[in-house]
Amino acid sequence: MKYSYLLICSFLSVVLGFTFLKYLTCHPLQMNLYLFFTCFILFTLMFLFYLSFRIKHRFGTTVLISLILIISGYLITFYTFLNTPEARTLPQITRTKGELGLGLGLGHTAIIVLAHGEPETYAPNAWIKQMKEFDEQKINFIPYPFRPFFFYSLREKYLMAGKSDHNFECLQIMKQIEAEYKNKGDQKTKFYISYLENEPHPDTAVIKALNEGASNIIICNIFVTISSHTQEAIDMITPLNLKDYSVSIHYSKPLYDSKSLQQLYVDTLNRSTKNSDKKNVGVILIGHGQPLEWDEEFYTQTQQETSFRKDILKQLELDGYISKNLKLAWMEFRDPRPKDVVKHLVEEGATEIFYFSTIIGSESIHAKYDVPQLIHEIKVPNTVKLQQLTAFDDKSGIVKALIERIEDCK
Repeated sequence: MKYSYLLICSFLSVVLGFTFLKYLTCHPLQMNLYLFFTCFILFTLMFLFYLSFRIKHRFGTTVLISLILIISGYLITFYTFLNTPEARTLPQITRTKGELGLGLGLGHTAIIVLAHGEPETYAPNAWIKQMKEFDEQKINFIPYPFRPFFFYSLREKYLMAGKSDHNFECLQIMKQIEAEYKNKGDQKTKFYISYLENEPHPDTAVIKALNEGASNIIICNIFVTISSHTQEAIDMITPLNLKDYSVSIHYSKPLYDSKSLQQLYVDTLNRSTKNSDKKNVGVILIGHGQPLEWDEEFYTQTQQETSFRKDILKQLELDGYISKNLKLAWMEFRDPRPKDVVKHLVEEGATEIFYFSTIIGSESIHAKYDVPQLIHEIKVPNTVKLQQLTAFDDKSGIVKALIERIEDCK
């Protein structure tokens, strides 16, 4: 009887670790189910502990063993969660190597618009991959046992924001670029969308263009900087060996020095401050940031993200805004953080503070949730106006900047 009791407690402990981990990391539609099982098993265990105490079935030993098994079930389930293989199969290349005509300039030009991509609703796969990269490169991150709470937090962001329309926004940008080409009479160039974190991935899009007879491929990067993201696309496409199909490929330059893109921020701010005294206006440009360890390999990322924002601030200063009220901040990994910059601007006497995320797009979770949350970590006086702006409500500016980069590849 004594051992049966211990076996029951042990089994329930392992299952409790499993259900609690699943509750932290599961899809929102499964939350209530796992929460119910977690609470039910927890209360059952507490009742068994109470009985153990009453009838002196080695209460301390039972509780200690149960705690060890709860933690074990939790960690084993999380290990399995992190090591779920990514199910992905590339489409077949149906084009014959060296196929006549396609390598002689007779095929079409394929413009593959490449964005970071983001799941519309909560999906942990991208961050699982990111954590593995952090661990491989020994980058400090959340300690392993507490990482499930990161996924819980990520899911909460999606629930607060509703959903991410980042992919749809990038698709609309591609369609506007395509419309610009068609308006100029170009019916030969074909356009394809691709994402690093969603299908179609860049290699999938390249295979589609290849099978449809493209002789020239241009990867149009919707990125501000050269970074691990742009390198990831190259690493996915290179194994396709496009030279075997007599196809040329070009990668567009990121947008860190695009005057057209920088002007978007100036124009957006001016529309919001047309009735304001520019001497009292504070501006914060919030970059994403990358781990310090990544600077060794992708030193250009931080450099270009910084120079991009500084060039915008220079244009704002030329436009009449006061230098001391024009500030940079980082979303993560680096200082200063947004709340510290807000505090500084308030102390400097700014009565209107406008902040931008300089991540391209306005519909990602970063732009819709993370950046506003970071800004509002500090309370400002009622006399200070604090407002988020986005340079991408009107897509024409980013479309112009991307077309300029595409044309540079020809």
